[in-house]
Amino acid sequence: MPAWTHLIRFIAVEDSRTHIGQLVDTSRDVGLDSVNGTKIEAYLINGTIFDGEVTDQILTVKQILSPVSMEDCNYIRCLGLNYMDHAKVRAPKSWRRSRKIEVDFSTGGQYGPSQSSNPLH
Repeated sequence: MPAWTHLIRFIAVEDSRTHIGQLVDTSRDVGLDSVNGTKIEAYLINGTIFDGEVTDQILTVKQILSPVSMEDCNYIRCLGLNYMDHAKVRAPKSWRRSRKIEVDFSTGGQYGPSQSSNPLH
């Protein structure tokens, strides 16, 4: 199979282990499907997010995880342009994220490592 285009990192129903995969149905909104409890399937990727090969083995997603693990990247630099109108008026805002940030996809909230029950807004 070709290189991945729709990467997800997830825990599989079949073995309760963490995997990376290519969505089987790339037309679906995986975040919405996860929140709605819709079945999500992914082709297993052998390797890493940088050099992975998509296989024809299909796994069922039990839980969606952040796409980049702490082992794959220890620092994430973000550049945000929330609205094009704001970008015309001022320079883009940049910030950084701790590699320990956690995202709860079932609620859409971001939670820090020491604030497991409080969304960061």
